[in-house]
Amino acid sequence: MCVEPRSTVHVEHQMSNPAASYERDMVPVLFAPWVDPLLSAARPGRSARILDLACGTGVVARSVARAANGDGRVAGLDLNPAMLDVARDMSTREGLRIDWHEGRAESLPFAAGSFDLVLCQQGLQFFVDRAAALAESRRVLARGGRIALSVWRGLDLHPFSQRSTTSWCGMLASPRWRHRLRWAMKASCAHC
Repeated sequence: MCVEPRSTVHVEHQMSNPAASYERDMVPVLFAPWVDPLLSAARPGRSARILDLACGTGVVARSVARAANGDGRVAGLDLNPAMLDVARDMSTREGLRIDWHEGRAESLPFAAGSFDLVLCQQGLQFFVDRAAALAESRRVLARGGRIALSVWRGLDLHPFSQRSTTSWCGMLASPRWRHRLRWAMKASCAHC
């Protein structure tokens, strides 16, 4: 088996940007598997105006934009500019049209009634003022609009810690790795 070496610049960039590591290592295991269940519950329309709140590297927004196939409007908002840099890069590579915004969920930079659907995957628990964030989400919804949230309970009740189908999932269940997972999330999350 021949393995091609990674370029030094690429490796150094990933090491200097925790958001790139987050996209590469955590999104596929912790967040991507739950995008379809969130979207199934939310039922976004192809021509809907959709906001992905606390979008991180944009896994939900990218999935919605792919499904819309150029119809509608998709926006993502996050507090962390490094996460948004990765989100922009990923959506550009995929040829997706998504408007990325830096900002706080408690004070959204959008006019009232701007969206038909607000999605938030694993962000609500990190907001400083959850009630204000939910009020702002409601404010930016058009009449008849919907909010769809997904929030996990404690890590000890997390579905991945209940299964040991892969070695990493098994590692997440051990107390030693829980500490490292929390550290990794703090390293890549401006909310922590």
